[in-house]
Amino acid sequence: MKVTAQYAAEHFDDLALAVDHGEVVEISRPEKPALKLVQSVGADSLKLATPRVLGAGKALTHLPNPEELERINREWKRELSEKTIGLPIK
Repeated sequence: MKVTAQYAAEHFDDLALAVDHGEVVEISRPEKPALKLVQSVGADSLKLATPRVLGAGKALTHLPNPEELERINREWKRELSEKTIGLPIK
């Protein structure tokens, strides 16, 4: 069902009841993307559409130590020099 934002504000209880019965409610807003009201599902039943990124959302970051960083820089320079005109980068 599609409704305006004003209608949704005035009839929220009716829309919530419709969502409880499986209806998807789309709320149109002037000059903004539409909103959708859908019935919530438990977190256990959600299936990810894409693979999960390890550590995403946990604010954990692995910073390479100086030796790792130097090795990574050498590899990048070597790969870049091989893929460009064959001149070594200093």
